[in-house]
Amino acid sequence: QPLVSPDVALTALPGVQLDAAAAEQFRSGQAVEATADDASGLARVYGSDEVFLGVAELSGDGWLHPRRVFRSPDEGL
Repeated sequence: QPLVSPDVALTALPGVQLDAAAAEQFRSGQAVEATADDASGLARVYGSDEVFLGVAELSGDGWLHPRRVFRSPDEGL
């Protein structure tokens, strides 16, 4: 039976999509600017290819701070 993507359990959180450059920064644990309409709290984060990257905290001032970054299956260890 195939595994379910971790973001399935997080559908109550708003989703934020990042461009390729911001996604790379996020994967490295760096805060990135995000357009989220002054929202704050936890959010699901996706790359430009719609791959789930992890969970971040929206600070309300346009910044997205990584809280849990997930490794994609094709990244290896």
